[in-house]
Amino acid sequence: MILVKDAQNFKGLMKMCKKITDLIKENPRTTLLELEQDTGISKTTIGRIVTEDLKLKKTPAKFIPRFLTNEQKLCRLATCEDMMEMTRTDPEWKDKIITGDETWVYGYDPETKPQSAEWRGRRRSRDIIRVDSIDNLGVRRLNAVLVPKDLTSDQKNARKETASLNLEATTDDPELLKRVITGDETWIYGFDSETTQQALEWRFKNEPRPKKARKAPSKVKVMLTVFFDYKGIVHHEFQQQGSTITADSYIGVLRRLREAIRQKRPELWRSKSCILHHDNAPAHTALKISKFLQDHSTSVFPQPPYSPDLAPCDFFLFGKLKKS
Repeated sequence: MILVKDAQNFKGLMKMCKKITDLIKENPRTTLLELEQDTGISKTTIGRIVTEDLKLKKTPAKFIPRFLTNEQKLCRLATCEDMMEMTRTDPEWKDKIITGDETWVYGYDPETKPQSAEWRGRRRSRDIIRVDSIDNLGVRRLNAVLVPKDLTSDQKNARKETASLNLEATTDDPELLKRVITGDETWIYGFDSETTQQALEWRFKNEPRPKKARKAPSKVKVMLTVFFDYKGIVHHEFQQQGSTITADSYIGVLRRLREAIRQKRPELWRSKSCILHHDNAPAHTALKISKFLQDHSTSVFPQPPYSPDLAPCDFFLFGKLKKS
């Protein structure tokens, strides 16, 4: 009976492995979440099958300056063969070479991710620690989380105060967030360079990394402004190509937003209970904007300084929008 059960489990595992393998072959960049949606198998199980049974790992593409044409490849081959021949003929010829190139040198260079990595504990305690390996110390190297800027003590206190007020307001009125319409602007490019995360592909252990020609960001870009609430998009519009948001243009945006609320959220319009949420960009906090909102009895949801992690557009909408 146990053997029959084991055989059935093995058969089921093989069936799952084949299904997952076929999906990965079809799209090597598929994610565990997408595999979960396609197969109905839990993400944890798929992760175990992919890494332990199929011995796969996700590998980012290796960036190269550009893909070479056939003529360039032949030229490269011929040049390398000539150099090898020169080395065979005269082993000392490389001692006579003087090589040079140019590079930009900045006043300061931003720290790279590897440079910002620090050893941090894994938040687990042990009664006895043997100091003979990194594993026994229970530490790992972590990259720093990039933030817009280091906050001053006053800004930190303002952030804490604002967050406490928002928390208190939502506790007193659980329906408060349903009246909030949040908005922001972002640049939309003619095309976006693919991120390292997007370029990841499933590869077997000894398979070479995929290659990808480095792509410069598009010079064609347009500013997109989006407002949405918990039901979906309320209003969106594109600025003229090359133009950006100023206090004057933002007043026009707010006028069109009010019309969109009147048409798409009539209950909020009638009760005048709509709450606007936007960040602290100069165009949003200008005196004429504050006066416009006050004249139209529009409440504003507080936003702490330099806090993109509390702005839904930055951590939710724009990332997903640009991914596709």
